Amino acid sequence: MLAGYSAPMFWLELVGLAVFYSWLGWVGGPGRLDVAYRYSVEARTGLVLVDTLLGGSLDAFRDAVSHLVLPASLLGFHTAAYLCG
Repeated sequence: MLAGYSAPMFWLELVGLAVFYSWLGWVGGPGRLDVAYRYSVEARTGLVLVDTLLGGSLDAFRDAVSHLVLPASLLGFHTAAYLCG
């Protein structure tokens, strides 16, 4: 948990992008959707996850979730370091 205390959040995010997006390809990169889905989703509510479900595009929904996994998990790791430490 020492990394959660001592590392700046912007540095953890950059390392996370380099490892999990660039090298491993496990998560989506910067942005809310990939270019392939960006213009196929009609903006009804302004919330990408809700808009993709309302439009019935499950592939775009999976893509939007993959773009949320890395920031949400790193913010959770950073917060858990303070709570558990």
